[in-house]
Amino acid sequence: MGYRFRLQCKELTGRPDIVFPRYRTVVFVDGDFWHGRALREGGDEGLRSVVRGERFEWWKEKLAKNVERDTQVVSELHRSRWKVVRIWESVILKNPAAAARLVERALRRE
Repeated sequence: MGYRFRLQCKELTGRPDIVFPRYRTVVFVDGDFWHGRALREGGDEGLRSVVRGERFEWWKEKLAKNVERDTQVVSELHRSRWKVVRIWESVILKNPAAAARLVERALRRE
């Protein structure tokens, strides 16, 4: 698409996967499991469909901390006047073109 970007910028909070400095926009590609998609979208029941066994509570606590950290990272980047795009890895794998359009829309938004 012709946009200039940097990968995994260590200087920014959360170490975004893709950074578009000219547009002050960052992109995070979130792994469905590690970033708690089932927990975010389905609560305990949703998480139980993914995590089975005796360690459910341990995983729930771990993933909830990851979700909280993601929220804090987004807030801090917004305070620093960065636009933040978060995309689930499964969305990218299913339809890369649609994911790219989502990022492009964010870049065009002023």
